[in-house]
Amino acid sequence: DTFDWGLTDFSPTQVNAPATLGSSDAIRINEWMADPLKGTDWFELFNKSEYPVPLEGLQLSDDPLDLSKHVFPPLSFLGNGLAGYLKLDADGKGNGARNINFKLSASGESILLASPQSEVIDQIDFGLQDEGVSEGRWPDGSDDILPFVFSESPGRMNQLDADFDGLPDLWEVENGFNPSAIGEAFMDSDADGLTNFQEYLAQTHPDDASDVFAIEGVLMAEGNLALIFHAKQGRGYEVQRTHDLQSGPWQTLWKVDTLLKDRELTLDIPFNQDSSPNHYIRLKAIR
Repeated sequence: DTFDWGLTDFSPTQVNAPATLGSSDAIRINEWMADPLKGTDWFELFNKSEYPVPLEGLQLSDDPLDLSKHVFPPLSFLGNGLAGYLKLDADGKGNGARNINFKLSASGESILLASPQSEVIDQIDFGLQDEGVSEGRWPDGSDDILPFVFSESPGRMNQLDADFDGLPDLWEVENGFNPSAIGEAFMDSDADGLTNFQEYLAQTHPDDASDVFAIEGVLMAEGNLALIFHAKQGRGYEVQRTHDLQSGPWQTLWKVDTLLKDRELTLDIPFNQDSSPNHYIRLKAIR
């Protein structure tokens, strides 16, 4: 039998219906990090359309004379709204769904997005980059390019940080802080043991001591350990294990991509294939 595959609307218990798609012309190269403090170079695509857009056949490159360095495979799409941001790792490997076949130059170069017919949809030309500082469009998808000092946001809405304290201005205003007061990042407004900066990283409420980033439950069954925690919209998570707190190393057992809404997660940690007497588990929030 032959089947046609495509993007569909969410329709449980109903006949599948094709999703309405926007134009790939709505995609913008929205943010980039060419000189990271650690990890790989990366850049972000943003969909300005109110509908998901197809990526199949679109080309990415850092060379105007060779637009096809990376080509998106069939059945690739970029969502809309909160799902309209896509972080791509420019590690030069191209061996994964989000790995690109070229790296970025910290001394400056171009990033190009082109159609399957090699017509340029969007192009960014950037100069010498500061270490650990991303650049991008603000607001998202606009023509204005700004540096994001301490406020890089791969896969999420671009945000400004006027006082460079690590707290985005919008988050500070929404939580009753002053975007120009540096010291507020290091305060513990609700006395729960986490600074306001740590609350921002965890996406917990800085004035609610009951809203904490923690493992809420542990279950043991048939050689497995199950961790239960409340995951937040806009954050990803890693569960890691080590046998030695002093020397490590930490092994990643679970990796959860950035969530589009709050939800309770239960992750199983197998122990039955490991003979070590000591197991230390930690939960990391990834922005």
